[in-house]
Amino acid sequence: LPFLTACLNETLRLYPALPEITRLAQQDDVLSGYQVTRGSSVVVSLYSMHRHPAIWPRPDEWLPQRWMEAADDDAEDRGPRSPNAFLPFGVGPRGCIGRNFSLLNMQVTV
Repeated sequence: LPFLTACLNETLRLYPALPEITRLAQQDDVLSGYQVTRGSSVVVSLYSMHRHPAIWPRPDEWLPQRWMEAADDDAEDRGPRSPNAFLPFGVGPRGCIGRNFSLLNMQVTV
């Protein structure tokens, strides 16, 4: 089951259920050098974030072992370098309510 979960996570990393998430800025801020005013829409491309080389080593390769825990594997190929870099179903109160059902359904189907 751990390898199946790793395969599903890696597939969802490359092909997230949501291509992007949108939020409204709650306060004025600066994001990556851009001024964002309160009330502005902020769109995060999950597709791009899940393939960003600064977050994911070898981002375009399908490597389910990056989700496995093994002492002898290269730590460089481990999961994301940031805890919030893997969001295939969104995050927080607006995240997908069917996330657990979907993951279980995929495991049973495979």
